[in-house]
Amino acid sequence: MKLLSQPTGIPSGIVLEKPGRNLDSLVQTAALNQLKSTVLREWNIRGAFADVEQYGIKPTTLSLFHGPPGNGKTMAAKMLASVTGSPLYRVSCDGLLNAYLGKSEQNMQDVLLWLSQAGQAVVLFDECESLFGRRTGSDSQSGLTIVRTMQIFWQSVDSWEAPQMFLLATNRVQDLDEALLSRCETQLEFVGPTKDQAQQVLDYWSETLHLVGADVWARQVRAQIDRQTPVSFRDLWQLIAAKVRHWITSNHE
Repeated sequence: MKLLSQPTGIPSGIVLEKPGRNLDSLVQTAALNQLKSTVLREWNIRGAFADVEQYGIKPTTLSLFHGPPGNGKTMAAKMLASVTGSPLYRVSCDGLLNAYLGKSEQNMQDVLLWLSQAGQAVVLFDECESLFGRRTGSDSQSGLTIVRTMQIFWQSVDSWEAPQMFLLATNRVQDLDEALLSRCETQLEFVGPTKDQAQQVLDYWSETLHLVGADVWARQVRAQIDRQTPVSFRDLWQLIAAKVRHWITSNHE
């Protein structure tokens, strides 16, 4: 599906992500299955909500992705962008904050104004705990800045009309503000692979890379999985990639 054209003049704090690679290798985890059955399904039939949008019932626009690093939060965002033919914009919440008085609020306003004109898109707010953390010490200057910046975000999202999915990602869900948790329409936890899921990933890559010694390195990886399941999907991929690199270098010396 062809990506929609993107507007020019992207403000500081927004990065256009490259299209997802190896999306076919994604295992159907509980989080991905729920994402497909709710957010993606609603997005694909969003025209069917026309009669009820006046009552505030719209396709899910604000989802929270949480869980340990390396377990597919960004890949899930890329999957959504790929399937819907949308660009994926990543916003670094930590990068929006600025020590200068009023600058953080202006950064958020600039980002939201630009996004409101960007058309169909998936927008990933990364490290959202830095902006939507629990409101302790909010009487300090930095605390007040975060509260004001957060309020600008909520006020805009409450009346948002652009055809966009907002995804908030964090590795530290325990640090998030209760107001954020209550506003997220979908909350998905991305966790490490089970042993069966790790074997599924290995099966996919041993078939895909069967011409580069899969009969050797896949057996080695499988043995390691049997001994101890990798902590994250990223660790599993790094293990597979390391074994492939070793096989290639060993056979070309």
